[in-house]
Amino acid sequence: FAPPQGQQRHCLNQLKSSEAAYWSGPTLGDLLGPLTPLFLPFQQGCLVLAGEGKALTWQGQASPLGPSPASPQAPGPLLETPARQAAVIVPKLAGWQKLELACRLAHCQPEFGVAFSSMAALLGSPGQTSYATANGALDGLAVAANDWPLLSVQWGPWGGAGMAEGLERRFAALGVGLLPPPQAFGALGLLLERGRSGCVAVLNNDWPKLAAQLGNRQAAMLQPLLDVDGRGDQGGEGELLRRQLAQADSDQRPALVVALLQQRLAIVMGQEDGRSLDSGDSLFHIGLDSLMAVELAAGIQRDLGVKLELESLAGDPTIEALAAVLLEALVDPQAGAERVLDLGREAQLASHWSLPAVSTTAAPAAAGPGEAMLVTGASGFLGAYLLAGQLQRWDQVQVRCLVRASDPSQGLTRIRANLDHYGLWQDSWSERLVAVPGDLAQPRFGLSEHGFAELAQGLGGILHNGAQLSQMAPYSQLEAANVGGTKTVLDLAVHPAAVGALPVQLISSVAVFEAATYRNRAVLESDDVSGWRGIHVGYSQTKWVSERLVLAAGAAGLPVTVYRPPLIGGHSQTGAWHQDDLLHRLLRGCLALGMAPDLPWELDLVPVDYVADAVTALAWTAEAVGRNVHLQHPQPMLLADLLGNLIERGAPLELVSMERWLEAIDADPANPLHGIRAFFVRRWGDEQLTYPELNQAGVRARPSCLATVASLAAHGVRCPGFEELIGPYARSLITGAAAL
Repeated sequence: FAPPQGQQRHCLNQLKSSEAAYWSGPTLGDLLGPLTPLFLPFQQGCLVLAGEGKALTWQGQASPLGPSPASPQAPGPLLETPARQAAVIVPKLAGWQKLELACRLAHCQPEFGVAFSSMAALLGSPGQTSYATANGALDGLAVAANDWPLLSVQWGPWGGAGMAEGLERRFAALGVGLLPPPQAFGALGLLLERGRSGCVAVLNNDWPKLAAQLGNRQAAMLQPLLDVDGRGDQGGEGELLRRQLAQADSDQRPALVVALLQQRLAIVMGQEDGRSLDSGDSLFHIGLDSLMAVELAAGIQRDLGVKLELESLAGDPTIEALAAVLLEALVDPQAGAERVLDLGREAQLASHWSLPAVSTTAAPAAAGPGEAMLVTGASGFLGAYLLAGQLQRWDQVQVRCLVRASDPSQGLTRIRANLDHYGLWQDSWSERLVAVPGDLAQPRFGLSEHGFAELAQGLGGILHNGAQLSQMAPYSQLEAANVGGTKTVLDLAVHPAAVGALPVQLISSVAVFEAATYRNRAVLESDDVSGWRGIHVGYSQTKWVSERLVLAAGAAGLPVTVYRPPLIGGHSQTGAWHQDDLLHRLLRGCLALGMAPDLPWELDLVPVDYVADAVTALAWTAEAVGRNVHLQHPQPMLLADLLGNLIERGAPLELVSMERWLEAIDADPANPLHGIRAFFVRRWGDEQLTYPELNQAGVRARPSCLATVASLAAHGVRCPGFEELIGPYARSLITGAAAL
């Protein structure tokens, strides 16, 4: 089941509404009127109804402590007499059952329910058999069929005032950690957004210490949590998969791992058939959240013996990207480490590549892209705006879009949905938009020789924006899509079926300036960016190689234009933002923590519509042929300044040291940055600088955009100042709503 987002947020807001971050709701009499007598024995229970009676939360208890913001579950008495057992079990189990009965009699049908259970039901608790039994019964109800879907949360003890107050040392000695209330409510928020019934434990324990004090049977149950070496189970599924991989051809192995990941993702996401999950789509786009990511990684470590680092999910990961990580770990864990990259050698055009005969080579296009163009990467954030710009600018041109899909109809649906998502779709485009099912990572985009030739026919140009993005994946995992895809674009541009050499517009990146030779150095549009040593991030390496390939083709006579955008932010008017990119997660994570790192981290950030408008204005023009277009913001902004503006507009933020910021991320599993914390602490190259340190003012390259700004001004295109952007960005980041 999937409760509507508004109801989920409303329920959580109700729970957080008081100063103590706990809300006991209206009385049963207010809610159920004449049915109240049913509940007279259970008036120490806590009932929460939210979203006009659609969400129900029950915490029944008989403890004299009463409900407490620090203790969603209060323990029952320690003396296990029949009378005491009834006093503990009845409020928990019968209380819920009578709530269901009351709702039926009142014709109230909640869409989902949440029951507060305890880790006592999971691990037991000395002297509290009845209490563990009562909570275990609630857990059983959550797993069994009910009048409505029910989630039972087995809480560990909460910190602060309440049951655990004064017992901190005792709990610590047992290996039981206290849950900080903000993080506990963050976990509850994730569970509500996830929208799945069943039973889940939310604990903060020292598992080795706790296991050492449990019986053998209980300790064995915790074994997957104790596999600190990352190898997990060496038999069973892991060994079977290794045998299958050893017997398979190298080109068949990725498909085996992709299929396994699809199956596992379907389980953690509550879907019936994993084959419906697009292996090339963003995991976050298909519905994976940070809680599911943790569950996926834990299951893979337990069953396959491979530790899937959560930083592998940085950026915009796909099933295929994760499959590449797993495949390398399963087949040859040392392969990636042993490969020494020479990016200069990687950037050599294939020996078979050459321009068509001079007699058939078209002159550089000055009047547009002809009758048709090909656009790659149209299903992404920037791609949506690039595609919309081309469709609007060239209203008679057919636009073919390479897209991951099983057939053209599905591909067109996906492209249209992406345009719709950002409020860009126009019905008049339907007749000119053609979806081409294909894959950047495959030779000829996965098309047959005949299909590839058909694609070339009638084309007047190629706008190449597609790429696989991941901040943590190595070059070897991104090479096929990013470098191989660019090589295929260049092959298509000189295909015999095309009418002459096709102009290529390449969307590159400021990542090409990350080489050590450009540190704290001004780089003009006309400079030859041939240095590559010191580019450490795999994605950046693929962007440098791809750009050098296109520039080499340009030097050989192919009409090319290279665009180098920086970090791409939300729309300058609507604030619409790509929800899963690194920058958006960084800003959302800071807002959720209430703190941000105080360091001169320079954000070279521009709105997505500026990049799209610039490409729309310059693409397919004679003035742009052979040029590098720098789309940096004329006045880059420090992260602290941007966040300072958000603070002024109501975001509760505190600037803290990098160390304290990282500690806060580490302590908050629900934070958007928790899973990629390692990305911010990883040190690169001989200088051993972190990513934030590499991007500090005085360290990062200083690309000049003066020539580009002048050219775009002649076309009426300008980059908005940050004073114009802060309003839409604050609205989008703080409220989560874009003005589409």
